[in-house]
Amino acid sequence: MNLYLSSFRTGDKTDALREMAGGGPAMVIPNALDFSTDISRRQASIERETEDLAALGIAASPLDLRDYFGKEAELAAVLDGT
Repeated sequence: MNLYLSSFRTGDKTDALREMAGGGPAMVIPNALDFSTDISRRQASIERETEDLAALGIAASPLDLRDYFGKEAELAAVLDGT
C-alpha cells in the first residue's frame, strides 16, 4: 500500500500520484471533520476528489474510517482489495 497525502484535493504532485497509483485502484479517505454537519457538502467534496482522480486515470472510491473503529480485520480486508 502506498499513501499519497494532500491537504487540498490532489495537491501539486499529480505526476507522482499517477506514477504511484500505477493504474491500480485508489481510495479517498476524507477528514472526519470536514463538512461533518453538512452531509450534502461532504458528499460533493468526496465526489469532487474521486472525479479529480478519475481525470488522472485513477479509479477511486471513498473510504470512511469511522465505519471501521474496532473492526481492524474488516478494514484490512477492504484495503487488501485495493
